Amino acid sequence: MLKFLRKYNKWILVFGGVLLMIAFIAPQAIRQLGPKRENQVVAKLGKKPVTQGQLDLASREFAALAQFSPALVYFTLGLPQNTRADHWLLLTEAAERGGFVAEGGDGLSWIPDLAKRQLEIQYAQMYNLQMRVSLDNPQMAQQVDQIQQTLFRSRTQAAGRAGFTLPQFDKTLAKARGVVRMLEAYGTSPRFGEETIIRRTKHDQDRAFADVLWISGAQAAAVEQIKPTEEQIKAQFDTFRDQRPGDNKYGLGYTLPQRVKLSWIEIDPEAMGKEITPDPIEVAKAWEQDRTKYPGDLADERENIVKALQQRQAERLVAEADRVIRERTAAALRQIERLGELPGNWDELCPTWDQLAEEISAATTQVAGQPIGMPTVLHHDSTWLTRDDLLRLPGIGTARVRLGAREIPFADAALSVRALGNKQGLGFRVGVPVVQAYAVDSASHKRYYFTIDAARDVSPPDSIDEIHDRLERETAAFLAFQRLKDNADQLLTEAEDVGLAAIAERYSPKPTESTDDNSAQEAGQISVQPQVAVKWDPDDRGMVTTVPELRTQSFCDAVMGRATTLDPMLQGDELPANRRWLVVSVPEHQGIALVKINAYAQITREEFERYAGSSIQRARRDIVVGEGAPSPFGYDTLAKRMGYARTHEDEGESDKAGSDKPETDRGDNAQTGSGEPSDDQSGG
Repeated sequence: MLKFLRKYNKWILVFGGVLLMIAFIAPQAIRQLGPKRENQVVAKLGKKPVTQGQLDLASREFAALAQFSPALVYFTLGLPQNTRADHWLLLTEAAERGGFVAEGGDGLSWIPDLAKRQLEIQYAQMYNLQMRVSLDNPQMAQQVDQIQQTLFRSRTQAAGRAGFTLPQFDKTLAKARGVVRMLEAYGTSPRFGEETIIRRTKHDQDRAFADVLWISGAQAAAVEQIKPTEEQIKAQFDTFRDQRPGDNKYGLGYTLPQRVKLSWIEIDPEAMGKEITPDPIEVAKAWEQDRTKYPGDLADERENIVKALQQRQAERLVAEADRVIRERTAAALRQIERLGELPGNWDELCPTWDQLAEEISAATTQVAGQPIGMPTVLHHDSTWLTRDDLLRLPGIGTARVRLGAREIPFADAALSVRALGNKQGLGFRVGVPVVQAYAVDSASHKRYYFTIDAARDVSPPDSIDEIHDRLERETAAFLAFQRLKDNADQLLTEAEDVGLAAIAERYSPKPTESTDDNSAQEAGQISVQPQVAVKWDPDDRGMVTTVPELRTQSFCDAVMGRATTLDPMLQGDELPANRRWLVVSVPEHQGIALVKINAYAQITREEFERYAGSSIQRARRDIVVGEGAPSPFGYDTLAKRMGYARTHEDEGESDKAGSDKPETDRGDNAQTGSGEPSDDQSGG
């Protein structure tokens, strides 16, 4: 055997080398033989496959349009700048199917019209006017020409940044023009007679002016020091426990949104740097080596040099802290990947943030050669945190989680654990430390490595104790509202006799009054709101009031319903007293409004000519789309209508919720904009 090996040793070495080459090269060759990324099917549009390349192209197209003209994207197309690539893909596909998209030259020829439209938008924003630009006006023509030249320059820049040739960008612009044509064709389909136009415009623009006193149940409860009994609190809890605020007319509900408990460690580069005292020799050396950066005397430049050295050393310490966290959690995270769930000895296997803080302090001290204190560790495990609570957390609440090219607000990332549906596709697990996709504060550059300790999906609270303080306040306010409503007619009669100001004083806390919980002081003074402009539509900008509770349909309907019975030629005390006074109960905000109407102002002929166009557009929207219905060109509506669905392999990259089985507590745990055109923008 040995004689055989010695005789053929060269051949054996050659054969072995070939096998090694095959072992290294074959996997790469196999991967290269597979489908390229741009050819991978990531979605289905009906029966038609959609590739990653098509989605990438749609993303580049929309980014190029946004750079070319933000006004085109936001105002003319009515899309937010964070519009999804597949939404833009669906819009252009729908426009092409409808025959609205022409060739690339159509996009280039659109630029003069876009310049005029952009100037109109500027005037609308400056003066709140809807106007048409006339090129007969030399000043207007000059401004349009300047905008047009700017757009032509922007065209070149946007094309280059997106990696398009000019003809390719013009084709993208033609697609956008086709989408606008589609929106306009859909939105302008109904036709109206003169009577309908007048009626709709009057409904939108007629208004009443009134003095209003708003008294909330919370205000009355604080002043009257209403203290509900435990039986009343329990009754309130039992009544509204399984409801959400929108489920009843009182806006009450104690079903809580998704919520989590968490803990985290804070790595602060600035704090680490301040603990470093640079060696005077190093300071002098830095000064001598970079006199361009430090041209002054050493004494004058010392502070700047020290800060630079501290910053440089802080970067090393942050990197060391990151190394400690990753290395110490690596074994535990590998166990998770292998088992697919938390092992039984997880608490022993995975170090806590407090343990890691001590190890980070020791490691950074060794690197710096100077004592470095422990990083801050925070445990928020006593109460549940909703998204609003997470946003209010100091520091980490405003941080963002980076995952590839995406940046996600920490509040959204924290609620994206698998136990809550994995909405962002991040794959976080409850109880597992997040060390790869840590959160970063862009202002202070602080890093936050965190653990979602527990998660709870939308559900009622476990007991009254979980929300007792809130429940006590809201029960008191609700009882006070019922009392206000029962005494509403009597209050109105008193207001007619003594005036609204006297009633306001009654329901405002006196300066000398105080209670144990300072509830009266927190409620604050209330006052009469003079000359409130009320319209049928509470969301209209013409509805002028500093009291948000009055922006409700019930209040506007009541006031305008009474105002239309008044003579528009009379004002103030000329109006009959028995018609100008009324009291309005607003149950959704648990309060009442005492109202004294001063005038009923009907729309003038000049206002009719100014506002008729927007009223027609609103009427078309209500008829074609349906009042309050979602836009037919929003992402969800388009996707459903066109049969669009992302494939399972691409599910993690989409912004749709995952299909993981919901879990709670310790179990499995990485304006999106819908892009729906707004009411005033959908028609271009």
